[in-house]
Amino acid sequence: MYKPVGKLIAVLFLPLLILAIPRPQIFEYSVEIKVLDKDGRHIPGLGVQNFSLTSNGIEIEHFRVDEVSDLGGKAVLVIDTSGSMAGFPLLKSKLDFAKEAALDFIEISKGIEIGLVAFHLSPYIKVEPGEPISRVEEAIRSLKAGGGTDISSALKEAVDMVHGGGSIILLTDGQSDINWSLVRMASELGIKVFTIGFGWDVNREDLKRIAEETGGDYYFVAKEGDLIKIYRRIAGSLKGRYIISWRQEGELAEVLIKVNIFGEERVVFQGEVTGKRRS
Repeated sequence: MYKPVGKLIAVLFLPLLILAIPRPQIFEYSVEIKVLDKDGRHIPGLGVQNFSLTSNGIEIEHFRVDEVSDLGGKAVLVIDTSGSMAGFPLLKSKLDFAKEAALDFIEISKGIEIGLVAFHLSPYIKVEPGEPISRVEEAIRSLKAGGGTDISSALKEAVDMVHGGGSIILLTDGQSDINWSLVRMASELGIKVFTIGFGWDVNREDLKRIAEETGGDYYFVAKEGDLIKIYRRIAGSLKGRYIISWRQEGELAEVLIKVNIFGEERVVFQGEVTGKRRS
């Protein structure tokens, strides 16, 4: 009797052949972005309709937009009051500009618990986040310049204040040895440190590294009048951000994200992103 052996073998091995065909690897991507107005304040309420996403030159039609708010968190203002922050008689000093910017930051940061660490050779004024904001404002107005600079001791006080999570805004016009173990601890605790170098005598590389290692941002101030804008930009960063997420093939993608607000389109992210393999 004739037996269709070839056909039988084909039927048996067909599922194995199908399984052997390589399947495309799907990766999950996400990008965190900030959308700020001209004053550096977070623009709330944006959705998918406001964004366009291109990956490796191909427009991605299906993606997700989540707005993440940090309102209700903690922030500690760390202000250098060393002697170099003083000015000349009858002229506005760097400390005057710093006090003005810090008070403006408080005014536009409703909902965030704000603390203060003022320092020179050591921290000498400390107001915990959660205390009446009038105490913070009063302490800022009372600041006077004098003494040297010890950034690490002030940073330690601030880290202790936001140990449960929060942000630190460090302003200095000088430099000192940095306790990098403390910076790593802040990073592990999820504490973002924003650093502001006020003038040309700062160690910009150290301040950049502190910000980078903790997920904050570094700013350099050459003109005193720019200080309020920088504090407002940081306030916008604390108040909110957007997370754009999608799925696609491939582990690396060159991504371009644009936002359209009231008919005006601008780029809010451009760069290479690494995806995570779906489990």
